[in-house]
Amino acid sequence: MKKYLLTLIFIFAANQALACACGCGISNVGTSSIIPNCEGGTVFTQYDYMAQTRNWHRNKKSDEHNHDQKIETQTITLGGQYMFNRDFGVQARIPYVNRKVASMMHGQEDEHGHHSMIDTYNRNTNIGDIRISGIYSGLFDDMSTGFIFGLKLPTGQTNARGFSRNAQLGSGSYDAILGFYHKKPFGQTNGGYFLQASLEKPFSYHQGYKQGEELSSGIGTYYSFNSFGAIKSITPILQVTSAFRKSDRGWADSSHNGNSGYKFFYFNPGLEIALDQYKLYFDVGLPISRSVKGTQLVPQNTYKVILGYNF
Repeated sequence: MKKYLLTLIFIFAANQALACACGCGISNVGTSSIIPNCEGGTVFTQYDYMAQTRNWHRNKKSDEHNHDQKIETQTITLGGQYMFNRDFGVQARIPYVNRKVASMMHGQEDEHGHHSMIDTYNRNTNIGDIRISGIYSGLFDDMSTGFIFGLKLPTGQTNARGFSRNAQLGSGSYDAILGFYHKKPFGQTNGGYFLQASLEKPFSYHQGYKQGEELSSGIGTYYSFNSFGAIKSITPILQVTSAFRKSDRGWADSSHNGNSGYKFFYFNPGLEIALDQYKLYFDVGLPISRSVKGTQLVPQNTYKVILGYNF
């Protein structure tokens, strides 16, 4: 169970450096939260993939024109957590983001005054917004409930050429992060349940732009099967995640305030495999419902793989 509980957070911890108002938030559930159950540390590498290819208006597909035709994002996050004792710990996450944006723009005007449409393709690969958090798990002796207090740093690039403001790798602002978690086994069995919530609130505007506040949450259940040879445990996980984000604000021309903000619900079945001090986790996010403000590109499925090491 130790290795499961240390990894459990990672099912929620998709990188929030995707500061993209057109549909990235479902990957943000539980960012900067960790579910500890003992002293010690964990380091991990996480890979996330998401392709936003579907144009959405409110809660259904839309044929309306959207400047961006596709946004494809791959993120590798290096992270670590250390619990100094049963009450206090720290966590850090450093994301490295590869984002490609395919857009359609007006070309030259012909003799009849009509503009042709031309495809453009832009790519940016760089560090995203780094997150540093403190953990308090001293409410109960079993460490079943705790709080996260964190800060997101404006380390992600905000001026990449060919990217709209809400598709940049960084938000440009310092953000406060407040999280909560609770976990509990089902009696003396190998199963249990968990729930989490995380709120991220920007402090200020950056160059006329302020990203909307976002509340992410998740609830799920698991059951661990004991050792199979070299495998110490196999744990199927079923969870439902959600992301609620307010519209962006600002006076910059590229803020696109009317086409930002969303409500997403996803079903995320996953599997964790523990091998001694190592653990491997992967899941797929399947959309349950999606609702956006204005017109935005939304993702279909999301994918996540995590390799962790306990010490």
